[in-house]
Amino acid sequence: MRKLKQQIIDRYPKFAGHAIGEYPFRTIETTPGAGEIKGHIPPVLYQTWETNLIGKTHFEARERFRALNPEFEFRFFDAAARDQYMDENYSGHLIRDIYHRGKFGPLKVDIWRYCWIYKKGGIYFDINKCLKQPIRQQLPLEATAWISFETTLGELFPPQKAVSWMQHPHNLLANWAFGFAAGHPVLAKTIELICAYYPMFANQTFAQPKNAIVKFTGPVMLTLAWH
Repeated sequence: MRKLKQQIIDRYPKFAGHAIGEYPFRTIETTPGAGEIKGHIPPVLYQTWETNLIGKTHFEARERFRALNPEFEFRFFDAAARDQYMDENYSGHLIRDIYHRGKFGPLKVDIWRYCWIYKKGGIYFDINKCLKQPIRQQLPLEATAWISFETTLGELFPPQKAVSWMQHPHNLLANWAFGFAAGHPVLAKTIELICAYYPMFANQTFAQPKNAIVKFTGPVMLTLAWH
């Protein structure tokens, strides 16, 4: 039933918006920030969606999140802007080809967020996610990486030397929200691993594509790169 509901929303967004009380859709725009944070991770928060129109619930939640973090510039990219960035900045790189060959939006967004933050630095958040506390209260100025963990247990074992300083060594890293300084080696390795494991996923049919995406470009791959 949930899958059918999502298919209806994707195919008939205006009809679905009326039906579930989310219409009229609101326009997302890039908004400047005060820029008062001078750490290694730039005070810029990046988000993306297929278009610049979202339902009022997500829009209002994003506005509250933005008001809670006035120091941050909130930058938004739609699918066309993501495509343009990958073409202009990763031409000739296998990761660009993997991105364009992707059949599912979440897979392409995973790749884009790694590639963008690796080049630019900053913080990424899924459009439907936020924090109830200001980011500045949780982001040390000296930090070059800002990560969180999924609530579910992962199947990967971290290196034994890392267990003592990992807060949740049994859990996967979350990729719906993270921050890195530009050029961080974890993101470089994530991109490298996606390219290395691509032959295992190319031209394959999966009964549950979501699980394959989580493994190939999602939290599993980000966690593997961190290890």
